[in-house]
Amino acid sequence: MSLKIDKDNVYFLPPNNKNGLCTSPPKRFDLCDSFEFIVKIKPDLVALKDEKYGGYVVGLNGKHLGIQIKDVFVDGTLWTTTGEKKLTHIYPKYMHNTFKIHYVCNLKEKYIKIKENQGLFEESITYFDGEMVDEYKGSYLWVGCGYGFSECPIEDRQYYTGEISYLEIKKDNKTIFLSNFKKYTDFKVFDESGNGNHLLKFNEEWY
Repeated sequence: MSLKIDKDNVYFLPPNNKNGLCTSPPKRFDLCDSFEFIVKIKPDLVALKDEKYGGYVVGLNGKHLGIQIKDVFVDGTLWTTTGEKKLTHIYPKYMHNTFKIHYVCNLKEKYIKIKENQGLFEESITYFDGEMVDEYKGSYLWVGCGYGFSECPIEDRQYYTGEISYLEIKKDNKTIFLSNFKKYTDFKVFDESGNGNHLLKFNEEWY
């Protein structure tokens, strides 16, 4: 199963659950030793070509962090107190196919990297100095864009267009969200990790 993602169909996880039902809430990634985003996607390369800066498959808002994709490349981003840290563009073979991307941010050893296991591209790693910027303290986790609210200029929302068939979020090697996108409604995607971190469909009028 897979879920179609575009500018009208993006999802998010707030840092706290208002009902207190999450056992491992997706907040304060800046306090982790490391965190990871693992996704399996089939991008719409025609639509992504029109996205000036590329779209974010999954990431944190503030100063955009996470997996960024254009029609010809994949990269990973992070902002620290010394500026933007970005991986060298990765040019996968056969980007029109379904493939997996694994983003790792290690705050203890101070590096970000992207890897995958299908031989489409080589692992890319960048070391950084400084600390994560304060904007990440209250970040939402987004699937399908860098930030969805209208207070963000539309060119900076950076929508991803394509399919997603697997998503796993880890903090300090613990899975806090997992989905094969087999169980979802019009309003949310169910968390199969047992932590209660269900992805919510974003509609600004609802929030």
